[in-house]
Amino acid sequence: MKKNDINKSLEEIIRIAQAILDNGLTETGKSAAVARVPRGTRSVAGTQSLPDRILTLRDSGFFKQARLPSEVHAKLQSTYECELSRVETALYRLKGRKQLRVKMRKVGNSQQNAFVW
Repeated sequence: MKKNDINKSLEEIIRIAQAILDNGLTETGKSAAVARVPRGTRSVAGTQSLPDRILTLRDSGFFKQARLPSEVHAKLQSTYECELSRVETALYRLKGRKQLRVKMRKVGNSQQNAFVW
């Protein structure tokens, strides 16, 4: 390697190191520009995502009794209009994150999953 190539490489290393020092590092060691945003905080400022709204219902005591997805959907319609399938998907994802539990509830002649906390 020629002396000129070494100097160019060294200048590039110094430039990268200075950019890292200027931006700072997060506690995980990643630069602040590429740090991952935690789940549930990606919504636009001042708005709540569907899972956030469901968790608000949970915190207010709505899920003390086992609730079917259709009941949750009906409750959300006054403040947040969406399709039933989106509510069902959000409920099952919250169950997977252990933020809701599932209980079987008899409806007519069939058993259906109901969500409870």
